[in-house]
Amino acid sequence: WLNSAHVPNAPYLAALYRAVHAIAGSAGLAGRLRLGQVAGATEALLKELKVTPEAVTASTLRTVTQAVELMPRIA
Repeated sequence: WLNSAHVPNAPYLAALYRAVHAIAGSAGLAGRLRLGQVAGATEALLKELKVTPEAVTASTLRTVTQAVELMPRIA
């Protein structure tokens, strides 16, 4: 989806992937295991959406949104 015209907001998803990737790595270094697990799972989902852009649906975007909204509460 990085260069896909078929996926709405592809640049935002790419930026979100990079941010979540950084959070997953930093959480592990800081000993924040739950945050690292949520960020890692979210990163994996975003990576899957990158590989399979047709899987980007309202449901998958809702899941990503909920995971991102959870991260500050468990940090």
